[in-house]
Amino acid sequence: MKIAEFSIKNSLLVNLVSVFIILVGLYAMMNLRREAFPQVEYDILTVTTVYPGAPTEDVEKFVTIPIEKELKAVSGLEKITSTSDEGLSSIGIYIDPETHDKKKVIDDVQRAVDRVSTLPSEIDDDPEVFELATREFPVIEISLSGDVGEAQRRIYAEALEDKLTDVDGVAQIRKYGWRDPEVWVEVNPEKLKEYHVSIEEVMAALRTQNVTIPGGQLTTDTDEFNVRTTGEFRTKEEIENVIIRANDSGNWLKVKDVAGVRETFEKEVTVAKVNSERATAMVVLKNEQADAINVVNDVKKVLEDFRKTIPEELKVTTTNDFSYYVKRRLGVLQNNGVIGFVLVLVILFLFLDPIPAFMTAVGIPVAMFLSFLVMSILGININLVSMLGLLLVLGMLVDDGIIVAENVYRYVEEGMEPRAAAIKGTNEVAGPVTVTILTTFAAFAPLMFMEDIIGKFIKEIPMVVIITLSASLFEAFIILPSHLADMIAFSKRRQKEHKPHKEKRWYVVLKNLYSKSLMVALKGRYVVMAMLIGVFLFSIWVAKTQLKMLLFAGEGIEYVWVRAEAKKGTPLEKMEELVAPVEAIIRELPEDELDSYRTYIGAIQTEQGAFDPNAKRGSHL
Repeated sequence: MKIAEFSIKNSLLVNLVSVFIILVGLYAMMNLRREAFPQVEYDILTVTTVYPGAPTEDVEKFVTIPIEKELKAVSGLEKITSTSDEGLSSIGIYIDPETHDKKKVIDDVQRAVDRVSTLPSEIDDDPEVFELATREFPVIEISLSGDVGEAQRRIYAEALEDKLTDVDGVAQIRKYGWRDPEVWVEVNPEKLKEYHVSIEEVMAALRTQNVTIPGGQLTTDTDEFNVRTTGEFRTKEEIENVIIRANDSGNWLKVKDVAGVRETFEKEVTVAKVNSERATAMVVLKNEQADAINVVNDVKKVLEDFRKTIPEELKVTTTNDFSYYVKRRLGVLQNNGVIGFVLVLVILFLFLDPIPAFMTAVGIPVAMFLSFLVMSILGININLVSMLGLLLVLGMLVDDGIIVAENVYRYVEEGMEPRAAAIKGTNEVAGPVTVTILTTFAAFAPLMFMEDIIGKFIKEIPMVVIITLSASLFEAFIILPSHLADMIAFSKRRQKEHKPHKEKRWYVVLKNLYSKSLMVALKGRYVVMAMLIGVFLFSIWVAKTQLKMLLFAGEGIEYVWVRAEAKKGTPLEKMEELVAPVEAIIRELPEDELDSYRTYIGAIQTEQGAFDPNAKRGSHL
């Protein structure tokens, strides 16, 4: 093998490569995005259609079924599910995992939905097609509540929304408990009879005067202007003064003569509450390229400035701060990684000579920084899954280095020149060390090809393991031999004569104990084999009968979802009354156990958010 020989003969180049890896790897590590989970596409689409005020039966008949008929013609779909609730149709579309061109399938779904031309005229907005993925992830929820009217609260909420959308990394703002303002013209039938006016005349007058008409372009020698006639209503008074009928005598009949005009809000579909107070809520979603922690920090800076501009009675509450969970969990993993690294160093210096122990320890940061560099190139970020992969191989990073360093040092102890010892010692164990790493690759590689949701989430574990162990192998075969040869040669020059390594007393005792135990085991090999088989069978029995299968541990619960569903048709106001006792129970929790709580009435969400096909809408929820 020529690699070790090349490394040792070009020690300056190896040192430069080492410095380059550390510097660039450190830069890559500092610029990796921090998030809770890797970005995963669920291969699920949802088609959401709002049919205001329509009963469930009409939603299914006039919205859900026509859209489903068009979707059945789309190829590349695994299954279609649908939920029809009062005023809302939600269709879940599952893309076939075997489909190669998923973008084409998504485009075909959009075109199929656009082909539906029989939807009721009461539907103001076209059906919306959403792709369920973790690219846009909710990072914090903001609620405005307090002793202020809904109109004033909405004004402040809109101002805050404008500020939040300008934050770098914010993809969108989902709103709950928001109602659009409306102006109601309530016609008095007696007045219509008195003035001999029909309801159609009132509607026609309002319709013809609430318009904006484009007038084309006006071009001068120096400028070009867009011309339009604006006549949209801006105030309640403008509506009241709309002329319904006039005569040649200068008499006219206005809207206010036959109707009352009042400003209000659209009918409530959902109610948002925070700590039992009516609220206007916003969920901030970060985009694909944004760092979750940085986005939340920037949002909190905006909130800090915003609080200075609002009245004292208006409260701004943050809940579901996802950056807290990201920092906490990544902090736990990082602390475990540091502790593990320290323990590895302690064990190295306890059982190895100082020179091979030190050089092997130096290989850990080199391999780690090289791993971060490759992760950055491949688009793997710092999250709970990738960090778990790093922790799994932390102790394995030094395995190949220990074997190479000890074998090289053995030849030095026998009197061989350091450079020759480094070449021979590395070449001698290169095959076994490579096979050892490849067997680990083989154990983790199948996890990369799991196609279900869990497989997509854990895919980064085998990728990080393979990347990190490959970096360790690179360090052990190319960088370590050169450093060992130089370090040992430098150490020998400082000593007048080479002194053989003297084993520590405690190590001699431990080695003798192991030797005696090994001899006993070899003499009673049949008994030892029988014991091993017995332990193996007992372990299988324990695994099948005593251990429970849980995807995630039940300890350390940080939030609780309480979902309630009443009889269909239950009014929103009644549902709010039914939920009130549950809120009262939550309020009684100790302050050190309860941070805050929020309530949504009119919808049941899953952890994936409002556009999950399993989410429900209705006044009874």
